[in-house]
Amino acid sequence: MDVQMAVFHCADGFLKQLLVTKLSQCQYALPLLVPDPFTQQIEFPLWTFRQIIKSWKIRNTNNENISQAQPIYKAETPMVSFFRFGSVSSSKSQLMNSLIDEKHNTFFHRNCPGSSRTRVLMDGVVEIAWFCPFGSYDDKFNDCVAFCNLHGDAGDHEKQLQILTEMASVNVVLLPRLQKKDRTATIIQSLYRNRKPLICLFTEDESALTEMKKGKFKIGLKDRNQSDASEEIRRAINNSLTELSPTFRLEEVSKHSDIRVDEEDDDDCRRGREAAQQMMSLLEKKDLTEIKESFLPCQGKLWHQWCQKNKELHRPQAYETEMDISKKKTDMKKIRQQQHESHISEFMKLFIKEMNSEAANKKMFFLKWLRILLDEYTSADLSDLHYKYDEKWSTVMKLKENHDKPELLTAKQTELERISEDLQAAAFGLEHIMREIGQIYESCLSVKKNKKDLQFDFSSLPSLAAEMMISGFPLELMDGDAAHVPVVWISAVLDELIQKLGDQRVFVLSVLGIQSSGKSTMLNAMFGLQFAISAGRCTRGAFMQLVRVSDEMKTQMNFDYILVVDTEGLHALELAGRSTRDHDNELATFVVGLANLTLINIFGENTAEMQDILQIVVQAFMRMKKVKLNPRCVFVHQNVSNVTAGKKNIEGRRRLQEKLDEMTKLTAEDEDCNAEGFSDVIKFDVQNDVKYFAQLWEGSPPMAPPNPDYSENIQELKETIMSHASKSHGMKMKDLKDHIKDLWEALLNERFVFSLRNSQKISAYKKLQAKYSKRPLSAMMETKENKLHNKIENGAIKKVEESDLQTELEKTCEEGSISLSSSKIKTKGLQENVRETNDIHHQQRQKKNNDTQRTHHENTLYEKDRDLDPAHTDKTYDEETHKKDDSSAGKEAAQQMMRLLEKEDLTEIRESVLPHQGKLWHQWCQKNKELHRPRGDEIKMDISRNGYQTEMKKIRQKQHECEISEFIKLFIKEMNSPAANKTFFLKSLRIRLDEYTSAHLSDPHHKYDKKWPKVSKITENNDKSGQIKAEQTKLKKISEDRQAASFGLEHIMREIGQIYESCSSVKKNKKDQQVHFSSLPIHAAEMMISGFPLELMDGDAAHVPVVWISAVLDELIQKLGDQRVFVLSVLGLQSSGKSTMLNAMFGLQFAISAGRCTRGAFMQLVKVSDEMKTQMNFDYILVVDTEGLRALELAGRSTRQHDNELATFVVGLANLTLINIFGENLSEMQDILQIVVQAFMRMKKVKLNPRCVFVHQNVSDITAGEKNMEGRRRLQETLDEMTKLAAEEEGYDAGCFSDVIRFDIHNDVKYFAQLLEGNPPNPNYSENIQELKKTIMSHAKSYRMMLKDLKDCIKDLWEALLNEGFIFSFRNSLEISAYRKLETEYNKWSWSLHSAMMEIENKLHNKIENEALHEIKETDLQRELNETSEELKKSMSEFFEKETYTDLLIQWKTSFEIKIEKFQENTVKKTQRKLNAILQQRDLKKNNDAQRKHHEKTLFEKSKEHDLELKDRTNYARTHEKKIEGQRTDHENTLYEKSKELALELKDKTNDEETQKREFDLFWDISVDKINSDIPIIKDIDIMRDARVILNVSEGHVDHIKEDFLLSYSKYVIFKRSSKRGCARNMFKIKCGNIRTQEHSLAEIKSLVTDVQQQTDKMIQSFDISKTGYNINCIQQLIDYIKESVKEHEEGAVKYEFKKQFLVDLVLFICKRANKMITDQHRLFKEAIYVKKKREEYYSVFQKYCHGASSAAIFGEIICQKLKEPIEQSVYKKTARNLTDEMMTNCESLNGNRSNLEKHILKTLAEEEDLNYIHNPRDHFKSFIRDEVSQYITDKFSVSVLPKMKKNIELLQQKIMKAAHESTEHVQVNRGDVDLWLKSFTQKLSDELIFSKKDLSGVKHDDVDDFNFLEDVIRQELPAIMSDISSRFNTETFDEKIDLKFRPDMILFDHFYQCQLGSVSIHHRKLS
Repeated sequence: MDVQMAVFHCADGFLKQLLVTKLSQCQYALPLLVPDPFTQQIEFPLWTFRQIIKSWKIRNTNNENISQAQPIYKAETPMVSFFRFGSVSSSKSQLMNSLIDEKHNTFFHRNCPGSSRTRVLMDGVVEIAWFCPFGSYDDKFNDCVAFCNLHGDAGDHEKQLQILTEMASVNVVLLPRLQKKDRTATIIQSLYRNRKPLICLFTEDESALTEMKKGKFKIGLKDRNQSDASEEIRRAINNSLTELSPTFRLEEVSKHSDIRVDEEDDDDCRRGREAAQQMMSLLEKKDLTEIKESFLPCQGKLWHQWCQKNKELHRPQAYETEMDISKKKTDMKKIRQQQHESHISEFMKLFIKEMNSEAANKKMFFLKWLRILLDEYTSADLSDLHYKYDEKWSTVMKLKENHDKPELLTAKQTELERISEDLQAAAFGLEHIMREIGQIYESCLSVKKNKKDLQFDFSSLPSLAAEMMISGFPLELMDGDAAHVPVVWISAVLDELIQKLGDQRVFVLSVLGIQSSGKSTMLNAMFGLQFAISAGRCTRGAFMQLVRVSDEMKTQMNFDYILVVDTEGLHALELAGRSTRDHDNELATFVVGLANLTLINIFGENTAEMQDILQIVVQAFMRMKKVKLNPRCVFVHQNVSNVTAGKKNIEGRRRLQEKLDEMTKLTAEDEDCNAEGFSDVIKFDVQNDVKYFAQLWEGSPPMAPPNPDYSENIQELKETIMSHASKSHGMKMKDLKDHIKDLWEALLNERFVFSLRNSQKISAYKKLQAKYSKRPLSAMMETKENKLHNKIENGAIKKVEESDLQTELEKTCEEGSISLSSSKIKTKGLQENVRETNDIHHQQRQKKNNDTQRTHHENTLYEKDRDLDPAHTDKTYDEETHKKDDSSAGKEAAQQMMRLLEKEDLTEIRESVLPHQGKLWHQWCQKNKELHRPRGDEIKMDISRNGYQTEMKKIRQKQHECEISEFIKLFIKEMNSPAANKTFFLKSLRIRLDEYTSAHLSDPHHKYDKKWPKVSKITENNDKSGQIKAEQTKLKKISEDRQAASFGLEHIMREIGQIYESCSSVKKNKKDQQVHFSSLPIHAAEMMISGFPLELMDGDAAHVPVVWISAVLDELIQKLGDQRVFVLSVLGLQSSGKSTMLNAMFGLQFAISAGRCTRGAFMQLVKVSDEMKTQMNFDYILVVDTEGLRALELAGRSTRQHDNELATFVVGLANLTLINIFGENLSEMQDILQIVVQAFMRMKKVKLNPRCVFVHQNVSDITAGEKNMEGRRRLQETLDEMTKLAAEEEGYDAGCFSDVIRFDIHNDVKYFAQLLEGNPPNPNYSENIQELKKTIMSHAKSYRMMLKDLKDCIKDLWEALLNEGFIFSFRNSLEISAYRKLETEYNKWSWSLHSAMMEIENKLHNKIENEALHEIKETDLQRELNETSEELKKSMSEFFEKETYTDLLIQWKTSFEIKIEKFQENTVKKTQRKLNAILQQRDLKKNNDAQRKHHEKTLFEKSKEHDLELKDRTNYARTHEKKIEGQRTDHENTLYEKSKELALELKDKTNDEETQKREFDLFWDISVDKINSDIPIIKDIDIMRDARVILNVSEGHVDHIKEDFLLSYSKYVIFKRSSKRGCARNMFKIKCGNIRTQEHSLAEIKSLVTDVQQQTDKMIQSFDISKTGYNINCIQQLIDYIKESVKEHEEGAVKYEFKKQFLVDLVLFICKRANKMITDQHRLFKEAIYVKKKREEYYSVFQKYCHGASSAAIFGEIICQKLKEPIEQSVYKKTARNLTDEMMTNCESLNGNRSNLEKHILKTLAEEEDLNYIHNPRDHFKSFIRDEVSQYITDKFSVSVLPKMKKNIELLQQKIMKAAHESTEHVQVNRGDVDLWLKSFTQKLSDELIFSKKDLSGVKHDDVDDFNFLEDVIRQELPAIMSDISSRFNTETFDEKIDLKFRPDMILFDHFYQCQLGSVSIHHRKLS
């Protein structure tokens, strides 16, 4: 201590302050009163205390913890003074230590190492230390208490004694014994009479605590146990302090006279304080939240706007022009002008004035004082804001829970957000002042002139900052609020540094890590810096600080300074809800690129979160080709308590390196860079550059001292840094300046890469983009199709060859493909240079010792916390003896089993000894997931489930055929032994298996350690030979061996479970099985009752063996009864302490270790004591421990889906889940929780009511809860916002996260101290465990379930999880919402193509019908669709660039562009098939009459087996169906000609209209009768009668076929009987199995019926009955198809046969469904046939001829009459398409994606309580759309439908008249005849109408030659036709007139059901 005081006396004020601050951090006593060694004048070093801040927690009267953090010089606390008189045997300082912290020497004493009894400089020194309570029940003192210790005899130091006794709350004096006449007695008497409490400690007295009078105590210390004496002293002090208010304040010491105060004595310090106080006086009575806006105007909105404009300037959008860019530059200049015009505040003027003073020392004091006073000023207002925030947040939470005052909630949320913004704005420190100076400088430089009110030239400002950096102050490098580097300012400061120091060499060291991971703390400890440290977001942006290298070190290093760059924490919760990914990626790239070496700081063992960011950094570096970068990184894992963590995490580290290398290669290919591994871009040696740090504190703050191991780790890291630095030449300051400028410029220009999550997403995006850009859109294919369609319909083309179109498509693909040539790797030999790992065995021994210690500590905790266990009873001697016998037997049985493993290779044991759980089980699990999650193409192709189920049965059969190993046979045999022996056997076996595996694992570990450095070295050398691949393969094999080498009880029980499931599947015992398989679950149940955990989810297969688990739970129910259980689960990242926490809480034995120790999920029963059962509503707690998320061992595999599935399962299963977080930052967990919430919403059949509690482990800051309040609110807001998004998507009633997972963010967030206090467990951790346990029990009172319910819950939950494949692949709800939005847009895009194609198809169809199309050219099709394609491209581009979630959407951009292309291709192919079918049909009509007659004859012969009625009807229909259409036209034209002849004949005979009418009627009757005699009468049809005739069933049989046919399959099947026989129990099992089989079989039959329905619907549409008419052959074809389908189904692997009745009823059911569709179409056909309906039309023509009308007039009217039907058809079709477009926009259920439509369907069905949807979803899907369309047409007919019809008919009228006019002109120009006019007229209308010359083929018109008159006639007659058509427009005719395939509901059904979007699998279970 004399040495310390010597240093203190020799130091200046700054060093003294630093020394005292460091002593305080180390929890050592601080000098309070220091006598001058020469003059003995007492000095009070108040200045040295100015930077010390103490934190503590106290409990208020409501037993709530209240956190406090204050500068210690301001704190008002009680003070206890200790002093002695004379020489005493006991050490006063040691006694004080026992009061404050018995484990730490706060006060240095005589018994400390290195101490001596003699003192030179310590006599008369008064030291002070504070006890700061933790807020726990066993705190030594309830409030913060100061302890003062006067060194030496108090009698010799009267002044010090006087000050202490005056200021103390309690005086404690040590003395040997009291002598009456002694001077000491007088002082004691004075103190005794004083009102202050006095405690006298007599070193020569043995008496216990005695209170002589109120507040006066005496205690003897002689021969007393020090612990007892300390406890009595503590009790006396606490009793004395109870009635006293705090009296001591450090600053008040300076008021005593005759002492020197360092602050007053030092002129520079005093003047610096006065200058700082003058500045602070300007802030008095100012609102802290508005100070920056008024005093620092340059850095606020203006600077942020400039930064935003600058980024936009460097990252232009694709649509921006040069004018836009120029405008941005102008805007930036205007902002700079505004900055320049803003006034400099008096505050800033004073600062600049003081910084320009000459007194360097005063300047330093000024800056230090200013920082101190600013902190003091802001802390007062901040505490008030925090209080308001907490109060307002509580109000908002209550309103959210009530859900009844939305307006008030919105108002309060707005207020809360405003307070939050005030909190952000309230930060005010030196960095903001320097930021303002930087902006003043940049604005002046921009406008090139000084500010008016700036007293100094602006060019001097950088000099101020340079001087501050030289003096050791950090400078802001990146503005954390604007996320921008002020390059101009930074460059100017560096120029000034060069001016002052010369162009020195610097080594740049930066740090990067997640928020609150200890970055700044590490740098401060390493270099003695003063970066801000705190819980939450303490650093913003990046700061740089110069550290001067000593002359001695300069000889070893090649640089003069280290530039340390500290950075803001990534994933800041305060920024939750904002776009943080860009910010984090930019910051990381900047600081890694800037530094020569970057420390990647990780809190805990898991590096998963950092690897994504590093991939982005690597990709960014490769893209910045102009910037010369040569970075290096070292990984630092903080707070890792396991000494073997490095060894245990070796596999995770290799996976990390492999992942980074793989991503680097991907990136290198994309960016055309030469890099084979991560180390080629960022140098990194995974062997030596990964460090593991102990926790910072040795115990729990606030009283814990720093951990010496942490200091040692810091020193080791420093040596590593210096080692790397010695090999680096650093860089010159001038180069550093250029480097910062170039790097930031490159970053500004780089927008694309920062918006993506990692390199894999970037690479996938680029490959898709490349593929897309090289493949032209199939627009020309669609254009081609449109032309072909019309030409085919118009008869202009005879055939379309698919091969022609395919050839064109292949040409396009070949032109756009990219051939990637891979060069072969050449061989280069490398010699091995591998370090030998001789210390492996030593480390194993050390591990065993640690494990033993750990077990001991856990057992200790268990003993303390075993209130859930039944009371132990005493054992008698006989019982003990019997126990020993059981123990011996158990041990012997275990040894016998272990002997079977001798000489076995550990890596192959599981394959040979446990064959059921290996590949076969994994294959079965994979098939089961595929069965439940079919791909989109499988849904589209209606792939049956039978294939998967058959394969799964085969796998089960193979499992069943596997032999049971002798090892398992022995195990089963022992498990059938008596219960007591069984327990000892299991424990003994577990111990021996652990010993066996640990011994054998050393060899794979040793091989791994040798192989990995070799592979790393080859990789580093960029060896292109094949050696690297070979070595990597070997390393991978060793890694797999290590994974396979784990072998424990869980694997044995997994094997037994699979034996049981395989036997249960095939329903028989295995041949070599000595006991029946049904007894196996009993053993697992007994193990659970005995306290052994059972595997719930297989961690290797990621699957729950539901059959096995259900059987075990059934046995538990048998043994225990259907008990009540409370399910408690835990969830968290890997190595975050989950299992340790559960073990400590309940005395369990879950596996704990560094790395991936738990795989999957395990459950363990904990019995509740009888006493607790009365308080709780359950008998057992089922504790579920889980595998850690983001396991590094799984890196490179698909871990997100695995993690999301696991999280959803364990949270859904549990009544309460502990969300375990290592440290303060929970950003990673919030994403997983969002997925869990959305998954729960989708699992509507599973009743879930989960709750969660967040547990933050290893949090050292006791005020972390308060400091992270804003972060917690942001977390809750994010979770609430995402829950709302998910609820909207899923049609779920939830307004916040707590509506789905109950969570109180105020009470359900716990902060834990670290587990270990050095080596032993930390008592505070145990207390935290106990508090958490109480919280759990308080929640547990409200929740429970029966064991039977638990079994059902597991089954239902896992089934729901299996069916939910889509959602788990996303990162969070925001991604899902963004994707759904993209789906909705995709639906619009695909519809625009679909709609355009329908339009084109209609034109083609018309032309085909008109025989105007004879050839289809691809170029025509392409041209037709080109406009739509271009508009679509533009729309997609705008969406991806301007949408809110563009940073999320960009990852899917190219994939959706390709989906659109695929959609176009599929649409082209589909249309092509239609066109070919139409062409073939047309050709058959014209050219194949003879062939048709032959077929008719053949069909007639085949139909003879039916009765006479059937023969007649079939012959009739088949003979006439093809003739009718042609006959109709011929007869109509014949009537025209004959009526004309009659009119001409009567014209000359009579003018009497009655005579003419009578003659016409006679003529008409005769003519029609003649025509009808040629055309047999078309009877009404009876579909059901025809079906009965073919099936030969009676009429009454049809009546029982109802709509619920789908629900009654069971009566139609006969199940094949099993030949198995056995006991009653076995028969019961078989019966249960049969029930499950029947359920499965009924599902298969349902699938068959659904397939038949779908296919028969398509067949009926293909018959085209509205044109060809109905005939019985339609029904015959349907029946033939149904027979064939049923036959194929029966021939499959089914366990039942159909009764004959099934086929009959299925046919009748299908026919009944199709009856209306066929009847409606036949009615349309029937109406078109009868010419007698056209009497009025013919009579009109007849009259005109009678009146002498010309041929042109008559011909014109005939044309108009012939156009009437085509016009009507066209109008209805066109209106249907228009209406479909409108409904896709305006109809709520149809205006989104398919998911939105389904949501409305399910909502409707729920309201109707219609469960038939489950059995027949496709019909409900179709009927819902039909009903929606029908309702829409009814509701909107007058306002929407009718106007569309009228508009379409008007447009058609215009087109007809235009065609007539252009045809007239054409004929006149070409001097043609009427045939030319008619040809031109029909061709011009062929796109719009089905109307051709053949429609007028029988009408003579040769004498028509006045074409102008003909055009006039059409113009006059057409309006009447149009009016007649319009008059019949109504809702009924709309439904009747429109063809089925053109109906809006059919178009929409086809679009929604057939459009195969990538996400269609979301809903496949409901609609397939």
